[in-house]
Amino acid sequence: MANIFSIDLGGTNTRIAQFTDPERAEMVGVPVRRRNTHIYEGDLAWIVETAFSISDGLPIDALGIGVPGRVTDDKTDMVASNNLPEWANRGFCADLSSALGCPVYMDNDGVAAGLGEGYFGDIQSDFHYLIWGTGISNVLVTLDSNGNASATYLRPDYRDHFEAWENECGGAGLLRTYGKPGEQ
Repeated sequence: MANIFSIDLGGTNTRIAQFTDPERAEMVGVPVRRRNTHIYEGDLAWIVETAFSISDGLPIDALGIGVPGRVTDDKTDMVASNNLPEWANRGFCADLSSALGCPVYMDNDGVAAGLGEGYFGDIQSDFHYLIWGTGISNVLVTLDSNGNASATYLRPDYRDHFEAWENECGGAGLLRTYGKPGEQ
């Protein structure tokens, strides 16, 4: 039985979930959620402490993390993020890997979520995956003849459109426009 963690690092909240089988999308317990402080060191320390706490003394085999921004081609760092700029260019995959003693795999949060849907959803053909939270983005997920999914992050190609939409309808935009957080 594996001890695998998945993290959704968002512009507003971070969620951590534990899985024991990499071939099945079944969580152990419920995800742990925390509002980000936007202080890199503190938020990173919380992730490490929480993963070890949930792990209950068992070694962590691997961690996957979806991030709200553009990632390097080798998927080892986030190079830009409108909603979490303090995490950009910090080498946090290496920091997490060192602290947790396991490999860390990272991609854009829309790519990660779209691939998850492609592999574990009841999907039969190519589709667009739209992510709408603090930020807004779009991913094209394609399935090959063997059912393997691949994803193309589309936001860079349509940057102006997504930034305008995010400024009006993303989490910060809703707060500015209506004086209430998006969850309200």
